[in-house]
Formats: sequence, structure tokens, C-alpha cells
Amino acid sequence: MRPGRDRIRLTALLVGLGSFCWGPVCWGMEAEAQTVDYAAVFAEHEPEIVPGGEIDGRAVDLLAVPPGIELRRLIGPNGEVTYTGIDATGDGAVGCLFDLYFELVAMGRSCPWTPPKAEAAMLETRLRRITRFVLANGVPERDPADAEEWLEARLARWQEDIAPRACGAPDAGLQGFAGALASEAFAPVLDKALAVPRLPVSQPCL
Repeated sequence: MRPGRDRIRLTALLVGLGSFCWGPVCWGMEAEAQTVDYAAVFAEHEPEIVPGGEIDGRAVDLLAVPPGIELRRLIGPNGEVTYTGIDATGDGAVGCLFDLYFELVAMGRSCPWTPPKAEAAMLETRLRRITRFVLANGVPERDPADAEEWLEARLARWQEDIAPRACGAPDAGLQGFAGALASEAFAPVLDKALAVPRLPVSQPCL
């Protein structure tokens, strides 16, 4: 093992695949986590909201949530509202990590392609760890003891609703991505991401 070199290769792979899409699966997009009720957070902290100008013709409201989370509420000209959560801690957006591990585990279970046995087991173990964090720190807060039941229900829905159009023969890039997230080199990245309780938002995703 050459930790420094391995870490460089891992970082390059993750950056290269940060906007990677295969079929309906797009890494770097808020897809699965959605465990933060942004409307509820904004309602609870109404006095702390500040105007943030405009983005693409949409009015922006900003809300800072410690430690280091920025929430944005974008209101379009027709009144449509969208939300974005940005993790500015530098420790990683946990919602992004959940999305990535969830999709890899779901595909590994449901699709013809599966990662090697050891990698599949590590992906499942890490997904469960992330899920406990997501439930404990999301809004509304959920009991981390319910993580197994909650996660299995979502995986079952994925298998029923998404697998028929998501499964295929992914290229080597996806297999390499799974290997990177299951690797020993990624362990300290995950440890750092889960060290501090905070909202599990999904941006920036890698």
C-alpha cells in the first residue's frame, strides 16, 4: 500500500466522476437523500432569513444553519419554490454520500452488474452508517435505530420502480467508482464527513 499515491488516484477518480451519469443515475445530483424538509426549516427560522439577491430571475432567500450549512430558497416569477442545501464545512455533504452509496448498493442488489463480494459488503456497511447519521440529523429527526427498516423500504422501492429502467451493463467507470467508495483509502474521508452532526444536505456533491 502507498497511501499517498492511492489517495491521489482516489481523488482524481472521484473528481472525474463527480458529474458522472449512467442511465437515470446522475452522481452529483440530489436524488435519494431528501431527508431534510427545507420548508419546515425555513418556517422554524423565519427571523434569521436574509435576502440573497437573484439567480436566473429567481429571488433567493438565505438561511445559515450551524455548523457551516447554507440553505437557499429560490422563488421563481410564477411563485414556484425550490430549495438547495450547501455544506460549507469542508467535511463533505453527507446527503451526497448517501445518494452515491444508496445507488451503488441498489444497483448491486438489483442489476446484472454487481461489485465484487468484499466491495459489495463494504458498500452496504458504509451505507448503513451514513443512513444512521442522516436519520439522526435530518428534518424531521428520526430514530437511528429505525435505519435498517427505513433503508430496506427505500431499497425495495428502488428495485420496484427504478431498476427496470436503470439496470444495464455499466462501463468500467462505474465499477471503478464503486471500488473507490468501498476502498480503504476512502475510510478517512467518510470518518471526517460523519464526525460532526449537521444537516445532511447534498451539495456540493464531490
